[in-house]
Amino acid sequence: RNDTGRLLEYSVSGPASGMPVIQTGGYTQTGRFYGVQPAFVKLYAKYNLRVFSISQPGFGRSDGTGPGVWRKAKDWPKDVEKILDKEGIDQFLVLGTSFGCCVSLAVLAAFPGRALAGGLLSTTCPREVERKAGVKMAAATRIAKTLFSVPVVRDALGKMVGGMDTVERMKLAPDCREAMLRMDDPSDEYCVAHNLDQIKRDFIEDVQRSLAHTWRGLTDNMVTMEKWSAGEFDLGSITVPVIVSSAPDDSTNPPQMQKWVAEALPRGRLLPVPAGF
Repeated sequence: RNDTGRLLEYSVSGPASGMPVIQTGGYTQTGRFYGVQPAFVKLYAKYNLRVFSISQPGFGRSDGTGPGVWRKAKDWPKDVEKILDKEGIDQFLVLGTSFGCCVSLAVLAAFPGRALAGGLLSTTCPREVERKAGVKMAAATRIAKTLFSVPVVRDALGKMVGGMDTVERMKLAPDCREAMLRMDDPSDEYCVAHNLDQIKRDFIEDVQRSLAHTWRGLTDNMVTMEKWSAGEFDLGSITVPVIVSSAPDDSTNPPQMQKWVAEALPRGRLLPVPAGF
């Protein structure tokens, strides 16, 4: 629990002697998915990584911040520090996915000398940068983000979206939905070879689990993302290497976002991949 008594859920996976990694997943994901999914567990063993994957407030068993209490990305390191102290972790790596990247950047900025390097998969960017750059995201995604930013609408929208099944909810992120439809295609040799149908089932189960406790994570974390500003913490102070992956077919977090983040980091390196899928 953090200083206010709010419960933090996290999973631990990988060899006990492995290099610690603080991992934060994307919107509607929990730490459990990254902690138990067999494909990930194999990678942790292969590269000798001890991964501490944290569920954001309001997702899984992590308590929400409560009505009218909105946290900023820069507040996340305080929660992470509780886990570092509890687990006796000194130096560590940082890994973030999608929305989890903005709070992972806050962790990298907050722990100089302890956070040794970072990896950001499909990162988002501050909203003012998104607007100035004219980022072309999927229409459904843009509409949802805009509505979640309206105080009188966000709670009702959170309850409604929280009541949807996972596949229906994915319509708000068309690129994710398209990938999910492909993952269990028996005629797709890549999917079959990499057992992606099982990863899809685990992913759906995790998203359902993320909202089983409360729908508040949908609003709490969207507001955190909405309030993330370019000046909230100094990206220029992050002097460790950070790899930023980017895919041309990502319409939820389009490539312009990753390009901005990579260029804002002194040692950021953009890593283009052929497809987000």
